[in-house]
Amino acid sequence: MVKENYACAYKEVIELLKYFSLKDIQRIPEDLITVFLENMDNEYEYTVEEGKPFEEQEMLDETKVIFAIIFRDYWATDYQRERILAKEKNDRRKMEEEKAKKYNSENLFKDKNIKREEKPEKTVALVKVKEETLLSKIIKKIKSIFSKNK
Repeated sequence: MVKENYACAYKEVIELLKYFSLKDIQRIPEDLITVFLENMDNEYEYTVEEGKPFEEQEMLDETKVIFAIIFRDYWATDYQRERILAKEKNDRRKMEEEKAKKYNSENLFKDKNIKREEKPEKTVALVKVKEETLLSKIIKKIKSIFSKNK
């Protein structure tokens, strides 16, 4: 599924690049464009809506990611690239902090202890089970025989 989405995204990238200036396309390495061309899904149909701005075009999330990477690596100014990388680093740091907080082993056990204390303890009562003796079974059988005859 993921590979299929990327194959379709590569097709979308190639179709969208047709509307970019030659100067912008030349800034992308030929190897990368070759990867898009070789791995795109030729059966997938994608049409660019002319007159619609790039931001409003319907496209897969993978296509957006690819263009974000192309912009960051090949089209952005040094200042833009620096800002993008700083934001990405900050976002990764925040995600790691959230994971560390969420999966901290001390916090996991604290939560379980709190929950356990809040629940009332269940009491278990033992009930004596009366077992039938051999003599009582015989008497019961005799009574059932006599009760059938009546």
